[in-house]
Amino acid sequence: MKKALIIILFLILAGTLVVKIYLPSLSYSIDSNKVSPNGHFSVTEFYSNSEGGHAPYGQHLVLSREKIIRHPDEGHLIFAGYCSKLNYEWNQVNNITISCHSRENAQIMAQSVMVYGIEIDLQMIVEKPHNKSLKDGLREELRAP
Repeated sequence: MKKALIIILFLILAGTLVVKIYLPSLSYSIDSNKVSPNGHFSVTEFYSNSEGGHAPYGQHLVLSREKIIRHPDEGHLIFAGYCSKLNYEWNQVNNITISCHSRENAQIMAQSVMVYGIEIDLQMIVEKPHNKSLKDGLREELRAP
């Protein structure tokens, strides 16, 4: 009886750990991580795999005092939105530049301006769509001498 109780308690503990650690990480994928020049902070790029968070199925940048985090809740959200291409760089110890490329005005769901004394600059880059169709491009190539 005592052995069965120990096994049941162990299974409950293991189940709790799975729910607390593994399941939340399924909601987000880590795309990249960049550590600050002085090594005291990091920015982690997450992609949402669910309808939760500030930007469901979108990009999230999280600033943290830890070098590696597994979930956006472990740091401070500095950007959430929808970009066709998202870049971010540490310019200095106290400055981060975020570049959001999109084919139209991107939806920004959350943006911080300063966190932990670190200034966050956002650049919106609207990419012009190609006006030529593939067929028109081929016609021009065939006409060229």
